[in-house]
Amino acid sequence: MTRNEYVYNKLEPVLNELFDAHHLDHTFADASVHINDGWPIGTDVYIINGFFKSDFYIHKMYVVKEAINMVIDRQIEKVIENIRTDIYNRNKLGLQ
Repeated sequence: MTRNEYVYNKLEPVLNELFDAHHLDHTFADASVHINDGWPIGTDVYIINGFFKSDFYIHKMYVVKEAINMVIDRQIEKVIENIRTDIYNRNKLGLQ
């Protein structure tokens, strides 16, 4: 199983629960991401877009090339927690 398949298989079920509709895209960090965010060039970047109750959410997850599955699992847990917190805060505050 490739790294992308591993990440998609881990994220897909959770994203189906969280969002009414979602899209998961993959790209690599380039020089601008390296300069602005400090991630090494070539880092895997997973972009998660989702709709929940007509609100649009965008989150990014960065995974360095050398990461093992345990590290990837932790990154997935962190991004899922960030998404849940974002959804909760928007609904709690009534932001739209």
